[in-house]
Amino acid sequence: MKTYLMGGIFLLFFAALLSPADASSTLTDMSREMADLVERVGPAVIQVIAERDSRTHMHPSLDEDMIKKLLDAENRGTSAGSGFFVDEQGDLLTTADVISGAKRVVVILRGGRKCDAEVKGIDRSLNIAMLKADTTPPAVAKFGDSESLKPGSLAIAFGNPYGLSESVVWGVVAGRGRSGLGVREIENFIQLNASINPGDSGGPVINAQGEVIGILTAALGNLDEQHRAREGNSVHGIAFAIPINQVKELIPRLKAGGEIEHGWLGVGVQELTPALQTEFGISDGKGVLVATVVESGPAQRAGVREGDVIRSFGGVPLKDPRELVDLVSKRTVGEKVVLSVVRDGKERILEVELVKPAARAGVPVERVAEAAGDLGLSVQEVTPEIAARLGIEGERYGIVVTDVQPGGPASRAGVRKGDLVYEMNRKRIEGLNDWSTLTSGAKAGQKFLVRTQRGFFVIKVE
Repeated sequence: MKTYLMGGIFLLFFAALLSPADASSTLTDMSREMADLVERVGPAVIQVIAERDSRTHMHPSLDEDMIKKLLDAENRGTSAGSGFFVDEQGDLLTTADVISGAKRVVVILRGGRKCDAEVKGIDRSLNIAMLKADTTPPAVAKFGDSESLKPGSLAIAFGNPYGLSESVVWGVVAGRGRSGLGVREIENFIQLNASINPGDSGGPVINAQGEVIGILTAALGNLDEQHRAREGNSVHGIAFAIPINQVKELIPRLKAGGEIEHGWLGVGVQELTPALQTEFGISDGKGVLVATVVESGPAQRAGVREGDVIRSFGGVPLKDPRELVDLVSKRTVGEKVVLSVVRDGKERILEVELVKPAARAGVPVERVAEAAGDLGLSVQEVTPEIAARLGIEGERYGIVVTDVQPGGPASRAGVRKGDLVYEMNRKRIEGLNDWSTLTSGAKAGQKFLVRTQRGFFVIKVE
């Protein structure tokens, strides 16, 4: 692949600086390279149709008539997605969401040829499934290295949105290690600046060399619902993919069949930013900050608390949350692991027994418009009605952020509208009186350590 393809987006902006002839030649070459790349990978990509007993499983956005025609079936519940072949034996990867509860799975190859497939292995925590199709693959996708990705790297996504076969979207990597989205037990997503739709889940994302670096996941749909509840509109141009490096090491276990169960720690962690390092007395920047601890989960039973800094897991030093997610996901249910944590400047050694991941659900939020204060945010006490809508215990969560001033102190710190405030400066917030007492008389340069359901944030008053 030539360098102008890898920098294709850059060239689109600057082609106008070239002479008309040079610009035309450059864009023509780039277009040809793109088409050749898609042609090499495209035959390995397939549609996956999962047939169920009930129509209640069908995604409301799917074209029902199209699915009926594809399956030649009437009055059956279906879901549709994408996948890709990984070897010459007909093994292919898709997402677990696509085939969940299926009585029959049909894959549709390029050109429309259909064949049955059986589910071999499944990993619900990671949202991955391996199928074996009753056919010889026309092509096999090659794996790349998702760890080598950087923001701005080229990313080409293949899928079958709304049953439209052989669809391709060109974008770039917007970020890595996205977590805390509340859509999977194991979250370590690649964020892409591309839109995906029903039918795309399970499709491959490739790099400029034509290697698979991720698998499109259904997380976008869940996020979209949460965002609409929070902001009153929908998400556009945001897609998430499962890093292929997480999947590669599971291939032997998926081929062996059955369901893969990962160990679960029961914590939400975040990166130690320079501001948080200062607040928690960490001088070398190593470790991850515990933002939340699941009640009655393995970490809580072992003695882990919010605000602890986990320095190592099983003797392996930690640098960022992605490392901890990877290490935990490789452990099995029932395994005991030693944690080194720092609390109040003192190191503690804790032993935790990992368990099967607990189910989690996204939390909708209340929309209220109020004037922003010195911290650049507004809050409202959680009433019983709001607590019922949020699905929380009102006596535990006393404050909800109702507005965040764009570009203000809270916004720059990372606080969002809809965040639930648990503590400020390590003091519990029960209601508006506590909030007012702690924030009254805030002066320029003063810092507030806020703990929300998404973690800790340091707000510095201007």
